[in-house]
Amino acid sequence: MLPTLGDFRRDQLAIATLFFFLGFQYATWASRLPALKDRFELGGTEVGLLLMAAGVGAAVSFPLVAPLMARLGARRLALFSALGLAAVLPVLAVTGSYPLALLVILVDGIAVGCLNVAMNAQGAALEAHYGRAAMAQLHATFSGGSLGGALLASGVNTVTHSVTAHFAVAAGWGCCCWRDRNPGCSRMRRPARSRRIRRIRR
Repeated sequence: MLPTLGDFRRDQLAIATLFFFLGFQYATWASRLPALKDRFELGGTEVGLLLMAAGVGAAVSFPLVAPLMARLGARRLALFSALGLAAVLPVLAVTGSYPLALLVILVDGIAVGCLNVAMNAQGAALEAHYGRAAMAQLHATFSGGSLGGALLASGVNTVTHSVTAHFAVAAGWGCCCWRDRNPGCSRMRRPARSRRIRRIRR
């Protein structure tokens, strides 16, 4: 049975959920940098190191992604990475020291790197399977997630300045979104010739 446009849209939405959440999660914790700066009494250098920890974590993930993809497949790696990013938020909210915050952001960077590769692999598989362009829309969804995270931060700040409350709401939304949309878990009908899709989507 040939895949339909409805199948494509459903699978695209499932993968887009991952792109949206990645932008949403980054905007959520980045919007609270001033609060983290005040909590730990940081100067400009320390804030810079906090941001750099995310980049270092992403670099650390590079040699890990290939074996993890081979073992877990893109879908499960994306889901586990997204769950890790959701867990980072409440942990960061209750972290009581600057060194621990650096470690949490380092882990965040590792999860970001893994999710970034896995969800783009899913996007490439989507395009190859259906013969339709999808990556531009998927990457635009990341920007939409960043905007959504910024809007949530603004809305929460009108009610409370609690970082814990803010991050709990954000993490809870992410979990509900995964339950409803089953992100990355598309139901592509794989033709026998599509061995590449099977390897990516194993």
